[in-house]
Amino acid sequence: MCLLFKWIIIGDFRKLQSRGLIPVDSWHSWRWILCNSLVHGTSELPLMLLNEFWLTATFWKLMGAKIGTNTLIDPNVLIFEADLLEIGDNCRIEEESTLLCHKFNDGGLKMDKIVIPSSC
Repeated sequence: MCLLFKWIIIGDFRKLQSRGLIPVDSWHSWRWILCNSLVHGTSELPLMLLNEFWLTATFWKLMGAKIGTNTLIDPNVLIFEADLLEIGDNCRIEEESTLLCHKFNDGGLKMDKIVIPSSC
């Protein structure tokens, strides 16, 4: 369901990133808000109920993140713009972590890549 929302509303966040500064009151900003709300609203409960590190990592890979081998991600980690996220091998992303590939700056929304190296 989440994957469907993402691909219908946004597609690939890298395309949205290539637009540079996105005005907060624009159609693209509205789509970004809608997509993130739907993805996180529909994925949180199933991931928490299943509570499996490998399943959480697989889910975020399907959402577009590049995740290395033996990387453990707690189910209640909040990730935005998974297409812009790279996590190396043998990493652990602890519970309640938030990985944001965006910021509001200069009067608009900017997206950028996050790279977490191996063995973190």
